[in-house]
Amino acid sequence: MDLLHSYPVRLLVALLGVVAGAVLVAQFDLSAQRPDGAPASTSDAVLLVGRDIAPGLYRTAGAVDNRYCMWSTHSSASGGIVDNIVASDGAHSGQLIATIEPTDVLFRTRGCAPFERIG
Repeated sequence: MDLLHSYPVRLLVALLGVVAGAVLVAQFDLSAQRPDGAPASTSDAVLLVGRDIAPGLYRTAGAVDNRYCMWSTHSSASGGIVDNIVASDGAHSGQLIATIEPTDVLFRTRGCAPFERIG
């Protein structure tokens, strides 16, 4: 197994990036953000609301590559991945809807098809 691509290492690197005030995004190119405010890809991402993703209502087709699709919004960039959660959802199959409020600070997603803004 490639240690650099293992989940614990990616998680640690993502947490260090958030703590340092940076956003580390795996499989995500901010230059590819669509005009509707949704990023082009959000399979595994930690996004700053208002900078990387606009507040609004988003939909994903669900899990990709037999993974568990999950998303969460957070009121702060400090703390761990389960700290400061405002809302979250997840599923092994089926579409998910996420509401990102203007007061949210972070939007995290893992294992999902791209989110599209629907409102």
